[in-house]
Amino acid sequence: MTPELFKMIANYGIMVVISGIFVWQQQVLFNKVFEILEKVTSTISKIENKLNNSDKLTGKGLELALTLKMQDIRWGLQKRIVKYILENNLKENWEIISRELAVIFEEKKQSYYTTFKDISDSVTLKLATEIMNEELEATHEIIISLMTDLKEKGTEEKSLYDVAQRSVENHFEHFENILTEKISKLAV
Repeated sequence: MTPELFKMIANYGIMVVISGIFVWQQQVLFNKVFEILEKVTSTISKIENKLNNSDKLTGKGLELALTLKMQDIRWGLQKRIVKYILENNLKENWEIISRELAVIFEEKKQSYYTTFKDISDSVTLKLATEIMNEELEATHEIIISLMTDLKEKGTEEKSLYDVAQRSVENHFEHFENILTEKISKLAV
């Protein structure tokens, strides 16, 4: 073997070893890079999912929105019912008034649903709507009962109109308190 051939074999042998070590290091490095990229991709996916769902209210924002809408319904109904009591002849207009009240209560239910259908998740929407519908139905029954009694006995005793107005105001205060408590539990 000539020294030149020996030198060539040694050089190529060292190159093979160096190349092998380089390839091995690159493989280890790529594995680490791919692990990091996988974690980054997972995190970006979570962030993207969160951003895509950011138009849904949760927590305190949802509680505030539900409470404000409930108060809007409360004051709207209370004002309208007191107006019916004070400004209408219940005995003469009872059929129209009772139908109008049924429509008004139904509109309030629909208004509540349509307000929150796009800004809350389906489970919260269902629970909030059920809570509101239950309270509105109970309130409707109470108001109809109160106004029926007022229609029949109010012609003889005019002071019953003032009592009825206070009863409506008290009921709606109770209505708001109950719903505020239920909404605060729901939005947690």
